[in-house]
Amino acid sequence: MVSLKIILAGVIIAIIIAGTSYALFDEPQITTQRAVIIDSLYDDVPNKYFHEQAKKYLKDAGYEVDIYTTENATVNLFKKLPSMNYQYIVMRTHALESEEEGKPVMIFTGEQYSEEKYIAEQLFGQLQRGTPLLDRTYSINVESTDWIQINETTKMYSSPANFQDKKDEYFVVSPEMINSGMEGRFPNSTILLGGCSTLKNPSMAESLLKKGAHEIIGWDNLVSSSDNDKALLSLLEKTLGENMTTQQALNDVMSDWKSNPKYESRMHYFSN
Repeated sequence: MVSLKIILAGVIIAIIIAGTSYALFDEPQITTQRAVIIDSLYDDVPNKYFHEQAKKYLKDAGYEVDIYTTENATVNLFKKLPSMNYQYIVMRTHALESEEEGKPVMIFTGEQYSEEKYIAEQLFGQLQRGTPLLDRTYSINVESTDWIQINETTKMYSSPANFQDKKDEYFVVSPEMINSGMEGRFPNSTILLGGCSTLKNPSMAESLLKKGAHEIIGWDNLVSSSDNDKALLSLLEKTLGENMTTQQALNDVMSDWKSNPKYESRMHYFSN
């Protein structure tokens, strides 16, 4: 006959094992935070330093970082973006905004436009085509004698310079794509829309917030690529490295605008 002590010991052991198993399986799994840099400017205005520095700020803050440059910044990437579990999204891009009242802001992909692709998305207004406005590239003949001496080390070119405008057309993503054409939802993401007029009006930001984003930061007017890059890196440093709130960081970045920006543009943000 099995003694009462043995039975009690067995019951106690079973309870301990069951409790341990429950604790093991019930323990929440630690998930790594993920961030992405999407650079559709890269082919026209490459900036490897921006990639390196932005990635450093994000990694130091605990994010795993992916980078997509122009050739990979496709329509399909944008369609899948909410479902890719990025908590922090940095876009170095162009935006398209109409002068007409009520027209939405649209974001450039890196994919060149074709009438024969994404036909349904074009018909429903999720995708349109656009030509980016680039900083003009000046061609200067360094052998020219048309120089004005400023001081012992500095000269200024006095003759007119040539410029080149980019004519390629690209697919641009409208708020309607975010509303009804994107897969999944953003996981309470912070999204930096680094490009001209990305927050000229709230149409793009409102759609991203409805899609699950927590905070959208962008520009209210034209901005040069160099000014954009400086401001975004400063913002990342202040929010991720110095733990400033977004409002504090924006106040600092905009009040410290010592680089004589090419355009009178300001950064703003929308949040839930």
